[in-house]
Amino acid sequence: MSAGTYSQSAPRQSPTLLRWGNSARKFSQVDDYVRERLALFDSKKRQKRGRRWGAAHTYAWATRLGVHRLSGTVRYIPTATVRT
Repeated sequence: MSAGTYSQSAPRQSPTLLRWGNSARKFSQVDDYVRERLALFDSKKRQKRGRRWGAAHTYAWATRLGVHRLSGTVRYIPTATVRT
C-alpha cells in the first residue's frame, strides 16, 4: 500500500481523546503512578520516609506542581468571539 493510498483510506481522527473500553481505568492508574513516583521523589529529596499521603502529598499538592490529571471530566472553554 503506498503512502497516498493509506492516507486516503485511513479514517480521520478526532482531535479529542475518546475513552473506549477500560481506558478510564488505565488513565486513573497512570495518574496514581505519577503521583506515587512524585511523592517518593519529594520524600527522598526532603530526607523523609514513605509517601506521606495524608500529610503532604495530596492531589492538591500535585496540582500545585502543575501536574495535569488524565482522569476526570473534560470541560471545554467556549471559544472567544469578536463582537463588533
